[in-house]
Amino acid sequence: MIMEINFITSNKGKIAALERSFLNAGRLDIKVNQARADIIEPQLCNIADVSKYKAVEAFKILKKPVLVEDGGLVIEALNGFPGPYTKYVLSTIGVDGILRLMHGENNRGAKFVSFATFVENDGTIRQFERFGDNFEIANERKNILHPDAWSDLWQVMYMKNYGKMLCEFSKQEIIDHTEKSQTSGSLQQFAKWFMEKY
Repeated sequence: MIMEINFITSNKGKIAALERSFLNAGRLDIKVNQARADIIEPQLCNIADVSKYKAVEAFKILKKPVLVEDGGLVIEALNGFPGPYTKYVLSTIGVDGILRLMHGENNRGAKFVSFATFVENDGTIRQFERFGDNFEIANERKNILHPDAWSDLWQVMYMKNYGKMLCEFSKQEIIDHTEKSQTSGSLQQFAKWFMEKY
């Protein structure tokens, strides 16, 4: 019997990442469906609440189990900003605006935080958290366009463990870094739980 997960996302990369988790575990009986639900993006103060709100609303619309994943950039010196507002910040002030906000700050520490929220058939809500790799916001933008970049943030992310900017990574470094970081991702935490339960 095929079990289906209705993943509310427009991001095909997230779908592929979740499918990979199941395939790598040899679970061919789990199918990930890209689902859509007309949900208003809530303006809430933390990523966990945004993810939970969207999952509950999608469950009400679709009337079947749903999965939602939300994440954001958390900058220590800015008290966790932009957090749930990352997408909006990048579409308005962009990375140059983030650099202006960080001007004169000695603490350049940052990380990505994400939450996967799953609403089960009976309405039970499960949340899975990932705190991403720590990195630093560089003092200035490195104008290198990496072919795998999902955001201009790559041009300001200084990866301490590698001693270089993310936009300077080779293909192999991207693969190694992604594989290492994805084992603790919120989607991977969800996949592990789902496979143990079902």
